[in-house]
Amino acid sequence: MKKESPGTLFAAAVGSVVLLAGFALIRSSAEQRTMAQQTEVRETGVELSRGIARRLERLSDSVLAIRSDVEHARSAADFSSLLSGFKRDLSPGEVQLALVRYPFNGKGFSLDGDPELSALDWDVNQAIARRPPKPELAGPFRKASGEWLALLRAPVWLTHGESVPETSGWVVASFPLEALLSEAGIDQAASAEIGVQFAYFSPGNPRLRTMSRSAEPDLAAPVRQVIGLTQDRWFLLLAPKQGWTPWPAIALHGVLVLVFALFSAGVAYDFTRRPAELRAEIETRDKRLRAVNERLGEEIHQREDLEKQFRHASFHDPFTGLPNRSYFMDRLGRALRRARLEPGYVMAVIILNLDRFKSINETLGVAAGDQLLTQSVQRLENSLRPEDLVVARLADDEVAVLLFDIGTAQAAAAAAKRLESVLAEPFSIEGQNIFASASMGIALSSSGYEEAEGLVRAAHMALSKAKAGGREKYAIFDPTTREQLVSRHQLESDLHQAIERNEFCLHLQPIVSFQTRRIVGMESLVRWRHPLEGLIPPGSFIPLAEETGLIVPITRWVLREACLIAQTWSSQLPRDIDFYLSVNLSAQDLRQPDVCDYVGEVLRETGIPGGVLRLEVTESMMIGNLGTVSEIVSRFREMNIPLLLDDFGTGYSSLSYLNRFQFDYIKIDRAFVSRIATARQSSGIVKAIVHLAQDLGSRTIAEGVETIEVAEQLQNLGCDFGQGYFFSKALEVDDAHRLLLSRPKWDHSAALVQGE
Repeated sequence: MKKESPGTLFAAAVGSVVLLAGFALIRSSAEQRTMAQQTEVRETGVELSRGIARRLERLSDSVLAIRSDVEHARSAADFSSLLSGFKRDLSPGEVQLALVRYPFNGKGFSLDGDPELSALDWDVNQAIARRPPKPELAGPFRKASGEWLALLRAPVWLTHGESVPETSGWVVASFPLEALLSEAGIDQAASAEIGVQFAYFSPGNPRLRTMSRSAEPDLAAPVRQVIGLTQDRWFLLLAPKQGWTPWPAIALHGVLVLVFALFSAGVAYDFTRRPAELRAEIETRDKRLRAVNERLGEEIHQREDLEKQFRHASFHDPFTGLPNRSYFMDRLGRALRRARLEPGYVMAVIILNLDRFKSINETLGVAAGDQLLTQSVQRLENSLRPEDLVVARLADDEVAVLLFDIGTAQAAAAAAKRLESVLAEPFSIEGQNIFASASMGIALSSSGYEEAEGLVRAAHMALSKAKAGGREKYAIFDPTTREQLVSRHQLESDLHQAIERNEFCLHLQPIVSFQTRRIVGMESLVRWRHPLEGLIPPGSFIPLAEETGLIVPITRWVLREACLIAQTWSSQLPRDIDFYLSVNLSAQDLRQPDVCDYVGEVLRETGIPGGVLRLEVTESMMIGNLGTVSEIVSRFREMNIPLLLDDFGTGYSSLSYLNRFQFDYIKIDRAFVSRIATARQSSGIVKAIVHLAQDLGSRTIAEGVETIEVAEQLQNLGCDFGQGYFFSKALEVDDAHRLLLSRPKWDHSAALVQGE
């Protein structure tokens, strides 16, 4: 435990003494002030009580004077003159005196309908038997008008012979209580610092009742002063409005005492602390010198460690610890210098881009993505001899592989296939099995690039070519690759302008019911009318649009255009022709937070019901995006928009998606439909899909129906609808409209013939 210094103890003692003395003075001053207030309040109460008593005395004398006049009436004329002053209603406007005869109309007595006043004992016989020496005080009573009324009454009995009729009654003085209290000066007292309240005991009620005369509803510990001539029934309650204890003054004095005590303690501490401070300062300087020497030694060691860390960090990724771009470019530069010196020495650069890496980061987190990248690099290093390659991380989802002395392009392609195979096995990330794949671009040192940056750029161009399409997951750079990329960039630029210039159009392909053999709907297919190239099919620009994100405005144009067509057809087609238009959504569309709001806005603007519009999604676009897709599907169902699962059977988890989401239609992929007439296995798959859809409450649509044999076999298998060139190719809007108006029907001799 730390020992206190003598200076601190002395200062604390001085401050405590000053503080205790100050609080003692404050307490004594407060007690004296309280006593003075009590004396002042009592004197005020006595003065007010005397004023009220004097007023009551005058009223009592007036009542006794009238009673004396009544009792001394000697003739009927005198008595009649007195009776002329009889009043039933004793209103409290002014002090009034009245002679009240009893009983009144043979029924007791009542005054102005006041139940409390009428409840008084008005039996004059009992009162005369008591013969009170002074008038009795009654009330106060609160009238229905809100005014307070008090009474002084005295009984009277008349027996003066035959000329004066025998009678009895009361001599009553009624007066307003407010006026009585005001005349006594109670309002002036209440307007000062003293709070005053008038209290009384009601007849037959022992509870004290209060009528406030000040702003305070309750007074703290009031002084009770009895008002004379009221038989201890009327009181005045008095107390200071601010209370008996002057807390504001006490608080102010307390603060002053505390400040003075702190000041005194500070002066005392300053007086004693200087010698101790000098000793402490000398000890502190010695400690600082020793600490500086130790810190210098530590900083020297830390600087050496930091230099090692900087050298490592400059050539390694901070998150995964893998070699980075700087390290890779350094090793590549050395290898290129060797290739220039040795004509037969050929090496290769492979750029791998992990597919769906961004989706994994979004769903499982960035740490999971880093783990996937680290495990991928470990597999790549284990697939080949460590001395034959260098593996480094170039970007978030890109890995570069440098293969030494690879020799030929065929050897580089074989190495790429080996890398593809090792990535095909599932990865265990945070307890989950994740399947990964990669697109690869390969550039050889014999391609003509003599600088490291140029060779890496060539590998990137080959990577772009691999991503553009084709079955192979890799591409090798050759002179034509650059031309293809330039053409691809030009196509992307034209695609931006096509959106601005509205160069797109819709073609509609009919969907036919196998049961009714008539058209029930049409799929909306976008086409690009290029000003120079002519009509460009979707396979040539849709993948590019999805890669660049331009698919979102294109899809929204298709959606709005399809709804406008449905709006026009609804007003032109006969009412008995039912149809729907379906629109394909891409993975990019499902990632837009406002996709449901946009669809709802288009439906409201065009005024078509939700059932006329149907949306198609593929299972591949739901991979890694289940939470968002689940919410979007629920919103579309609330809007009564049917959903179609497109390309069923070509993904990885079709059954799991059917179990999770309720699709209204399942479209059987053309890969199964086209071989149904020749391959028994495909027929069995289609049959299984049809039965599965029926069990799930969904209906099936077969894509790619191109022959009468396929159409009839699908009908026999229980498929609900068909779509393909056998029925009709994709038509322009006007042609599709005319076809729908002709009410066509397919039969065994022709695909679609005009109906009735």
